[in-house]
Amino acid sequence: PCSGSEARPHPSETIRAVDFAQLVQTVAIYALPVIFAITLHEAAHGYAARHFGDPTAAMLGRITLNPLKHIDPLGTIAMPLLLYFATSGNFVFGYAKPVPVNFGQLRRPKRDMVWVALAGPAANFVQAIAWAAVFVVLSGVGVQERFFLEMAKAGVLTNLVMWAFNLFPLPPLDGGRILVGLLPWRQAVAVSRVEPWGFFIVMGLVLLGVVLLIFFLFQGFGDPARLVIGQTGDSATLNNIRKELALDQPKSVQLLHYLNDVSPIAVHSKSEIASKQLKGWFFGSGDQQFSIKFPYLRQSYQSKKPVADVLLEALPGTLLLAAAAMLFATVLGILLGVIAAMHRDSWMDTGAVFSSVLG
Repeated sequence: PCSGSEARPHPSETIRAVDFAQLVQTVAIYALPVIFAITLHEAAHGYAARHFGDPTAAMLGRITLNPLKHIDPLGTIAMPLLLYFATSGNFVFGYAKPVPVNFGQLRRPKRDMVWVALAGPAANFVQAIAWAAVFVVLSGVGVQERFFLEMAKAGVLTNLVMWAFNLFPLPPLDGGRILVGLLPWRQAVAVSRVEPWGFFIVMGLVLLGVVLLIFFLFQGFGDPARLVIGQTGDSATLNNIRKELALDQPKSVQLLHYLNDVSPIAVHSKSEIASKQLKGWFFGSGDQQFSIKFPYLRQSYQSKKPVADVLLEALPGTLLLAAAAMLFATVLGILLGVIAAMHRDSWMDTGAVFSSVLG
């Protein structure tokens, strides 16, 4: 006789399976549009630079449709994946390896700089129109395959985002170079001085965008307190969380509280510093303390354990998995390196390099 119980997968296992399937599906849909968007954007910069007198990109082999020449391991692979998982797939940002341009070799540097910078976003805008045309044609001939329709929409979205983002008027983005080329000399020099810090300013704006996106996503998916503690939390615990996170206050107060909480420089009361066990430097004679906080992980609302302890419990398994992954990558990397060395400048060489980058 059989018992009335049946084996059910643990909810966390189901969630992980769904997340992985969603990741594979998203990568498959976006891979081709993103590769085209990055490759043609960077190649367009190099082609425009050569057209106006600077052969630097051509000499370095950057005027090519080979995506491997334009991939930056950190900006093209690691950062997008990190942001994808950090925001549950709602926000992705990355960058390619910049095409080298010697503006001093351009025939008319100040004017030609504008055209070289504009070439990249223009390539993305043209691609967005092309992908939109593909979507219209597929829909018009009655193609119902979701994969191809989603890929066409991904092509439009990817290229429009790259077009708009790169036109932001801040060096070293394309929009910043266009602005420098259009401004009078004195103002152009003043704007160009921002370039050494431009990357960090852009990263700060992106980080702020991620933080704000997370806040509004939590607001848009029901009760944030319920999302934090799960469906098994009792009403007393929920009320405590709402009070702690200021969820019983107006949205503007919630946002200010959230930004103050996640920022490393903030203002906290002495009781809040004690209850959250904040570490760092604190200044002030009254109850409100100006705080420069060290990173802290708080306590898990569900397990009631410090988050650091939860992470430590998972550390042995994580290290074992990482070691296995490194061993596999090393063996595979050596094999691919041998294949690439034995078949230089062939399709097997290109395939081996591409596989190693994906790995």
